[in-house]
Amino acid sequence: MSKSLFLEDLVVDFSGSGRTEAIAEVHRKLDVERAALLRNTGMTRLSEMATWAELLDLQPMDYTGGTGHRKPMGAGVLSVGIEPHYTNIEPHCEMSFWTYYPRYILFGCVEIPSTGGETVIADNRRVTEEVWVMKTGQRIFEKGIRYIRNFADANSPACIPSTKSWQEAFEISDWGELEDFCEDKDWQLLRREDGSVQVSYSEVGFEYDPRTGTNLLFTSMARLGRAFDNWPPYNSLPNDQRPYHVTYADGSEFSSEDLDTLDRIFARHSIPIPWQPGDIAVLDNITWPHARPPYQLQRGEQRRIGVLVSEPIQRQRIVMPSDN
Repeated sequence: MSKSLFLEDLVVDFSGSGRTEAIAEVHRKLDVERAALLRNTGMTRLSEMATWAELLDLQPMDYTGGTGHRKPMGAGVLSVGIEPHYTNIEPHCEMSFWTYYPRYILFGCVEIPSTGGETVIADNRRVTEEVWVMKTGQRIFEKGIRYIRNFADANSPACIPSTKSWQEAFEISDWGELEDFCEDKDWQLLRREDGSVQVSYSEVGFEYDPRTGTNLLFTSMARLGRAFDNWPPYNSLPNDQRPYHVTYADGSEFSSEDLDTLDRIFARHSIPIPWQPGDIAVLDNITWPHARPPYQLQRGEQRRIGVLVSEPIQRQRIVMPSDN
């Protein structure tokens, strides 16, 4: 089993004068730990994350197809999602539901509440080692995952609500183009009478990691319909009509036993990032799933976190039981 890590194992301090040495240390941590937390960068605007990505020789990628509703912050940097602070964003690898995913995801902080607001990261190597021998892991391997995404129609205000319209999500305005897009990907497409849309498709639940020659759990528990249990108006909808939901590929739901198993294992191998203004976290996306627990905001407080994704990787979908 891979060794346990502590947050201090990931920190690189940029307060000194040796920026070249500090950048080299970031690359060393990305090679060994596959994550780094840059502290005391002096960053005051989220758009500056793009400059830091360039310094680290990380090439930004387009976020088209992402589920989260994000606002542009300048220079290709996006805000975190619009999920209310009182909701729980569960562990997930960014864009694990898509045909490609970013090798790295960068988070940057310029403002944080006086208490709470941490991002929690999980060591997916340890998570996978434990999940794989459980019944839940074998079900994910054998059945695969079905991702369900529901979108509003930008031209039909009275349709089933969602966090995005299909026009916005896919940057498509013509219905025929959306049909062709989904047909090309072999996705199921349902258009309801009110104009809202459901897209669903199956995906394997593990992804091959060529750097280690192993398969890692690669599913998005954050896309379960329960993410909306406390979020009006979506909490009044059944799971299969909420903005997103996850089932097994055969349509069966994750059991309470499955979810309890995943919750316990992720919690056991997670560490929080207590943000400081100017922090930038660089995470190898397949190795370090991220989550965001609920938090409180006092009057006048904000949580201003930016996101930058880089270096797209096509899914390999290589799953060999002997690797795990």
